[in-house]
Amino acid sequence: MGMTKDQREEAKKNFVAQVMKQLGDLTSLGGSELKVKLKEMHTRICKLEAEKYDLEKRLQTQEYDLKELNERQRQINRQKLQSKGMDPNSANSRYPPKVAIFSKYDRQIDRRNFKERKSLYDKKNAFPCFPNVPPPPTILDFRPLNDGEPKSPGIEEDEEPEENETKEEEEEEEEEEEEEEEEE
Repeated sequence: MGMTKDQREEAKKNFVAQVMKQLGDLTSLGGSELKVKLKEMHTRICKLEAEKYDLEKRLQTQEYDLKELNERQRQINRQKLQSKGMDPNSANSRYPPKVAIFSKYDRQIDRRNFKERKSLYDKKNAFPCFPNVPPPPTILDFRPLNDGEPKSPGIEEDEEPEENETKEEEEEEEEEEEEEEEEE
């Protein structure tokens, strides 16, 4: 904050006392000496006012020059960004640019022709293949070995299936087979 009212008055009295000491005792001076002293003070005040005016004008020209230089710098930066192919308006904004986030689930344009698309669905277990998307896992069809039914892939005729399955698993498989037969 500032000084209180009393402190300001005290500072003012001290300043006036210092100025009076520099001037000397004016009461003992005569009329002509007083006029000479008055002219000296007037020339000193005029000189200080002239210096003040010059400094104010110098400050204004420096501020103007600074604004001009900043504007030139912005124009140069804008031209550099345009030459690089970037948007110059986004470079001058207060906020950073948005981060582009791409998802593999975004829509992608299918650039295949009709025959290529149709060939995908001609297969028995067809699934579409999209770029940057892994294919679905393959489904293997295993069936237990019985006398009248075909054997599972990968088991040769000489080998017998392992008897590791529990009764619960066998019952579940039989129920599934019955459901499949009913559906057919």
